[in-house]
Amino acid sequence: MESIQKPLPEVDSTNAPFFESVAAGRLAVQHCRNCGRHQLYPKPWCAACGSLELDWTDAGPEGVVYSFTVIRRVIGNSKDFERETPYAVGVVELKEGVRVYARLLAKELPSISIGKKAVFQPLKVGEKLGLPYFSVVTDQ
Repeated sequence: MESIQKPLPEVDSTNAPFFESVAAGRLAVQHCRNCGRHQLYPKPWCAACGSLELDWTDAGPEGVVYSFTVIRRVIGNSKDFERETPYAVGVVELKEGVRVYARLLAKELPSISIGKKAVFQPLKVGEKLGLPYFSVVTDQ
């Protein structure tokens, strides 16, 4: 478990199963029992049909980089992240059709590009809190 010295997500009853699954090394997404769609980030209702009939299912550990940016400088209240620059954050699209905002890891940041395979690599920061990180496969 890593000690984090920066702001962490606010966990509530709606998103707790997501963060707990990441802490346990899994990537859970909501599934609507009414229309069959998956969704992330968690909501109390299905964004597609409005149903309240939601459960949680584990998503596969692989996706593709949908979008990303490299942070080279922090501003304002983001000084806690300054010692980590440069770093990449992005959106990874999973086969379940949902997109996850996550930290992207690569040996060299310039090797990250849209369409590259990304593999889930959770960062556990508490017993019930994990953050989604993905390693980008750069030797495709």
